[in-house]
This record gives sequence, structure tokens and C-alpha cells, in this order.
Amino acid sequence: MPGLSVQGDPDTTNSESRASRRSERRAVLCEPLVTAVCSDEEAFTALELDWGELLSVAQTSGCFLSFQWMRTWWDFYRLENPQSRLFILTCRDAGGRMVGILPLFEKTVRFAGMRLRALRLIGNDFDAPDHLDAIVAEQESDLIAGHLLSGVLRHAQGIDLLLLADVADQSVLRSVLPSWCGRQAMRFSAVRKTTCPYVEIAASFSEYLGSLSSSHRYNVRRRGRKLEAQHNVGFEVASRPAEVNRALETLFDLHHKRWAQLEASSKFATRAVADFHRAVSANLAQNEMIRVFILMCDERPVAALYGFVFGNRFSYYQAGFDPDFEGKSVGVVLLARILEYCTANGYAEFDFLRGLDDYKLRWTRKARPTWNCHVAITRRGAAFVGLQALKCSVKSCLRLARQIIRPPRS
Repeated sequence: MPGLSVQGDPDTTNSESRASRRSERRAVLCEPLVTAVCSDEEAFTALELDWGELLSVAQTSGCFLSFQWMRTWWDFYRLENPQSRLFILTCRDAGGRMVGILPLFEKTVRFAGMRLRALRLIGNDFDAPDHLDAIVAEQESDLIAGHLLSGVLRHAQGIDLLLLADVADQSVLRSVLPSWCGRQAMRFSAVRKTTCPYVEIAASFSEYLGSLSSSHRYNVRRRGRKLEAQHNVGFEVASRPAEVNRALETLFDLHHKRWAQLEASSKFATRAVADFHRAVSANLAQNEMIRVFILMCDERPVAALYGFVFGNRFSYYQAGFDPDFEGKSVGVVLLARILEYCTANGYAEFDFLRGLDDYKLRWTRKARPTWNCHVAITRRGAAFVGLQALKCSVKSCLRLARQIIRPPRS
């Protein structure tokens, strides 16, 4: 699967200015770097400004690494897990400028009758997102990441292992951890977690449609024309706080209806999950980092899709539709409208996030993996990492065996 293409410096000033700032950052980074630990909510709040500035020039960026997402996630997670504690590593240069953040929290895991102390990335658990990483300045990213990891060893007394899930494919952590662990004589494993299909947005929507299979291209156009012939079709986009609040409730309602028809529980059925998304969407909407798209038929909402914007990338998080309109392919019509919107608004990418669902692969053949990266700090941690690696190897062998012995299709 192709990996994430490297994007340029997001700053829009001229190249001379960018080169000057990078030169300055390079010189400053030759000076000693200082790591520290943020372990309480007040200190976490105080990081907001530095966090945002660093993320804008980080090697890996995205909505799920934003202060708004991570702080809201932590507030909800700690309500159900009061025994967990923050362990956010920060790295500043000689001038006091923030150049690295490793957003972790501590959680106890059980293994072979033992209780192991693990550090995980904020977001690794409840409603886990994709494409996580350390947040480090693009210039000298490996050097900064190495300082952050070494800071874990200095500050985390009694920690057995790092359990870093949903790590981005082209991430600084995945790049640095193998060699860093080798120098520390620590056991390391990286196992593919999931796969995220994505669309590279073309210069025009018609050009993008031309890249699809002829059957899907025909279906997209036919379904759109048929729905417009039968109904007064509208398309709404919510991005501001008040709009997002109303649109999100519409999405919840459509999602509940769809899953009730299937006699299953909606993702938003639990109050904690729904309240988290209400809170995080309100926080992200302050910076217009969220979109809720709604397809209307005769002024009735029939399909909705909820996702996040960071830079020129849109990440599709969840959708719902009215089961009364299932036969009219309102999901297909809505996705086509959204992809056309992304093209018109200069987005470079539409990320479907995790899962190789058939409907996603009708829109694209490009995908990238996410990874689980495990680092053993103690002997007990090494036993845990070794067993997890063995389990993954057995699963891989079983999958291969099934492919070999599977009878050919008639």
C-alpha cells in the first residue's frame, strides 16, 4: 500500500523566509534540548498555545493530534479511569521554544497474573483515532524524538513498556523507535494495526470521476440524477459551533435509525460516546476543524456524514442515513457531493480512516496502514512484547494457510 506523501511547509510566506526560519531552528537545535513531564490537567491546559504552534510545523499533523481533540479525549477518559495519569513529555530548545511533545498517559495492563505499568498515546483506548505520533518540529525530527524517548527513561520510574497503538505509517515514532531501541538494548515490535483508504483529490471533480471504474462512475451519476428527479435535493454543510451542534444531533438520529433497523447498537448509543463527540465537535468548531454534511430530500434529512478538517485534508469519521431511503443510495449521492465539495474547496485528500469496507474501495484503491509499536523497558515488559509478537506471527501463519488451502472459486 502506498504511504502518506510528504507535504510541504504549511506556512504561506515566501521561500526565503521559510529557509531563514529553518536555518534559525537548525542553529537553536544544536544547543541543549530540555525535556520535562506534564502530569496534571492544569499543566496540560497551559500547553495549548505551544501545542498549536508546534503542530503547524510538525512532521506529522492532523486533527487527532490537535490539542482540542486530545484534551477533550483525556477529560472524558479520566472520568471512567481515574487511576490513569497523564505523562506528557515536552521538549524545549535552548531558547525555550517548544520543539517536541510526546502525549502519553499511564495505564495498568494485566499479563500472566502480573500488573504491568504501560505508557500509551493519548487517544489509545476509548473511541481511538488513527494516525497518531509524537508531535515534533519537522527540522531535526529524529533528534527531537530521540530526546523525548530518552526522557521517558529518565522520568518514568517503574514503567514496564510503551504500548503505542494507531501510529501513523510515515511517523517519526515508527522511523526512530527501531534504532533507538537497538541502542538501548530494548525489545521492540511493530505490527500492522489497520488500513486506511484515502482519495487524492484531483484538480476537478469530473477528472476524479474519470478515475473511477466505469460501473461505479455510471452508478454515481445515475443515482444522483434519479434522486433529483424524484425529490427536491439539498446539500448542507455545518462548520460553525451552532450549526455543528444541530447537525450532529441529526447525524446521531440517522445513525440510531440505521442500526435499529439492523437490530444492532449504534456507535453513539452510549451516553459517554455521544457526549464526547458533542464536546469535541464544539471545541473543534471554534477553529472550523469540523464538518457535518447533510443530504436533504424535500427538506427532510436523509443522510449525514461527520468528519474533521486539518490543513488541506478531510478525515471521514462517521455517517448515518434514513433506512426509508436505503434503496435510493443516498449514501452514494452524499459521498459524491462531499468529494465534489472537497475538490471545490482545494482539499488535497479525503481520508476514509480505518477499515477496508467494500464501499470505500469503490471510491479509491489507495490506502496506508497504521501500526502498533511496542517497546519493552523491563524484563516483564519484554515477556509481554515477545508474547504479543508471537501471537501476531501465529495469526499471520493462519491467514496464509487459509489462503493456500481455500478452494478455487467456481
